Amino acid sequence: QQCMLMDNSSKPVFVLVPGAAQTPSHYAYLQHLLLREGYGTLSALLPSVGTGDKVTVEDDTEYIRSRMLLPVLDNENHDVILISYSYGGLPASAAAKGLGKSDRAAEGKTTSVLGQIFIAAILAKGGDGKDLVANFGGQLRPHIQAD
Repeated sequence: QQCMLMDNSSKPVFVLVPGAAQTPSHYAYLQHLLLREGYGTLSALLPSVGTGDKVTVEDDTEYIRSRMLLPVLDNENHDVILISYSYGGLPASAAAKGLGKSDRAAEGKTTSVLGQIFIAAILAKGGDGKDLVANFGGQLRPHIQAD
């Protein structure tokens, strides 16, 4: 993980979720710009990147939620703005489900995911990250092969 938090700041932390073929270093310049303006940042390599093992979108979702979002929200007590790129939009949006302001307030929490920024991202209907095929009407397009 690559985490840069600003002490005693009431500004939200930007959590940056890379795409399937990216590392946190791809966000170095953006992190520099955000830090210069007083915003904390966090980015991490997803479990599915660079592995030969069978790692699912659910594994990436759980990692983003438990290792990236909840520590900033609950341990560091900062609100979050979530930025995801390409494939990262799928597990990131699912990981943020239920972490919005009203959901967190109902749990007695004072921090939340304030918003999400998607950059050329993949999004599934409903935000659960599980059924990408539903975006195509329930069937993969002929040029897409499932393996």
